[in-house]
Amino acid sequence: MDFNESFENIKSKATDAAQGAARKAKLLAFIAKTNINILSEQDKQKKAYTELGKLYYRDYVTGEEPDEAEYLPWCEKLTESVKTVEELKTAMEQAKAEDAAYSKDDAPVDAKDFSEVDEQTPAQDAPAEEAGEPQPAVELSAETASAADEEKPEA
Repeated sequence: MDFNESFENIKSKATDAAQGAARKAKLLAFIAKTNINILSEQDKQKKAYTELGKLYYRDYVTGEEPDEAEYLPWCEKLTESVKTVEELKTAMEQAKAEDAAYSKDDAPVDAKDFSEVDEQTPAQDAPAEEAGEPQPAVELSAETASAADEEKPEA
């Protein structure tokens, strides 16, 4: 394989990787916006529940029969908000499923794909690595590690 073919191969893989990263960034932005909208709707639900509770308690304390005209607008707001949350969750799950299906169709970029280039252009600036796993930058003492384990919330 000559240099031009290698360069085009690398260029193509880099372009594909950049497009995949852009797609993933758009998905994550959509998920973040959707989560914010869900939280907003849940806040509206809390307010409606609170208002319904206040109306009910007022009727309870005064001994009056519940007036449907007062309750109905808050019940409608709740119903609408619950429906909106379900639609948002469905849209988010659908976007995740579409991304997962798209990702399965893409062949991931593998280090083996660049083996021809590595053989031709050795990395001179790269530091030599020792065999085995990389060591952490800061080692924890036994006391610190056990204290950190105790502070972790249980799942």
